[in-house]
Amino acid sequence: MGHRRSRMLDGKAKASEGVIDMKQYWVSLLVQENEKSKPWLCSMTSSCLSISEAMSVIEKGRKNYRVLSAWVDTYENNVKSIVFHECYVDAVGNIEQ
Repeated sequence: MGHRRSRMLDGKAKASEGVIDMKQYWVSLLVQENEKSKPWLCSMTSSCLSISEAMSVIEKGRKNYRVLSAWVDTYENNVKSIVFHECYVDAVGNIEQ
């Protein structure tokens, strides 16, 4: 009996011979409580299964925090890849909405 292999590509699974392998997306936000507070890194402790789910997490974070920057990472064979990065601070230090 053969095994099926699923691979998540932009939220869609594709099957082939092998074992189950799902791509996970990890969201990180650089946030501030207010304009004068020290920025801190908020890394999500659970992953997302699609890039669209990861983008929803970023939008929710932007509604609840003063987000300076956000990015989404994936790992494949212990190699980290950044699949999305955005800085929300303009040239004079204002947060873009």
